[in-house]
Amino acid sequence: MKKTLAVLLTLTLILGATYALAAVRSKTSSDIGSVANLVADGDPSKDTKGLIIRITESEKVDETLAELIDFVKDNAPAAFFPEDVQAKIAESLPEGLTPADLELNEFAAVDVSNYTPDTYSVVTADFTFDTAYAPDQKVLPLVGFYEGDTIDWISLPEAEVLEDGSLKMAFEDALLARMDPAPDLAL
Repeated sequence: MKKTLAVLLTLTLILGATYALAAVRSKTSSDIGSVANLVADGDPSKDTKGLIIRITESEKVDETLAELIDFVKDNAPAAFFPEDVQAKIAESLPEGLTPADLELNEFAAVDVSNYTPDTYSVVTADFTFDTAYAPDQKVLPLVGFYEGDTIDWISLPEAEVLEDGSLKMAFEDALLARMDPAPDLAL
C-alpha cells in the first residue's frame, strides 16, 4: 500500500473580534500539531481497525507553502485555489462574506494509512495546532491531491471548533479511501 501524504490547510473566517493567526510556521511535525480521538460513525466505542492519521513532513508541502506565502503577500489566500474550489468555499460562507474575507492559519502534511474502504461512513479526528481557534471562528479545511504538477483541491465540511481550541474534522469514506492509497495529497 502506498504511503499517503496530505497537507492540512485550514482557511479561517473570523466572525468575531478575536482571531488566531500563527505568525511563524512550525518547522517539525512535533510542533506543527497533533491528531487524536479518531471516532468512526459517531461511536467512540467502534474500533477504527488500525487507521492512522498523523501530521508529518514533506518537501512537496513545504514547496507549496512557500508558493502560498509568496502569493498571499499581494492576494487573498482563497484566490490561490482554482475557481471551482473558491465557489465551494463561497457557498459555505454566511451571507455578506466572501472568500476574500478568509485568512490562512495552518498548512501541514498529514499521513493517512491503514484505511479499509467501505468500513465506516465517516471518521472524525481532532487536530490540535499551534493556533488555538475560538468558538466563534468558522474553519474551512481543504484536501489537495498532488497529481503531477497540479493539486486537486477538495473542500471538506466546516470543522468544529472544540473548547480547547482544537478542530474536529470529518472525513467521509470515499475521501479516506482516496487519501490512503494516494502517493501525495494535501489536506
